[in-house]
Amino acid sequence: MTIYGQYCLIKASAALYNPSLYLILIPVRMRKRLKQKGFTLIELMAAIAIIGMLVSVAIPAYSQYLDRVRFSKAILLAESYKPAIKAAAFRGAASANELDSGINGIPPWQWSGNNPYFLGVFDGYIYVFWEFDGSPLSGESYWLRATNTNPPMQWEEGGSCIWSGYC
Repeated sequence: MTIYGQYCLIKASAALYNPSLYLILIPVRMRKRLKQKGFTLIELMAAIAIIGMLVSVAIPAYSQYLDRVRFSKAILLAESYKPAIKAAAFRGAASANELDSGINGIPPWQWSGNNPYFLGVFDGYIYVFWEFDGSPLSGESYWLRATNTNPPMQWEEGGSCIWSGYC
């Protein structure tokens, strides 16, 4: 390749088929444009816009996922009341009215300053209440109830967390 003023002399790839096309003159400016590498500003802006849209969808989904995890922890702790209710029923608690926190071997109500939820048993229902703390979980509830006091016990569940998707 030889440069003559504003033109560059290069071999043509078509010279194999036609020897008269062996040399081609192209402008030097065009040769420089072919060598440029990198991204244009528009390409970078498009990539940043796409990343921004993905993040705007991902952050709320991740936040809801964390809320579901926090509420699942409270539900898992509520499951610890089941063996106590089974034991109380086995010992002779005849009705659901006798199945309350703090009596018949059932643990007392739990309201810990570290946890924003309230756990306990009242009339055979295991309750989980989330405090009104301004979070998306504020005021959510969950309950478990033994449908019978004879073994094997069957459990029914309910609460506002089912409709809101937290449990």
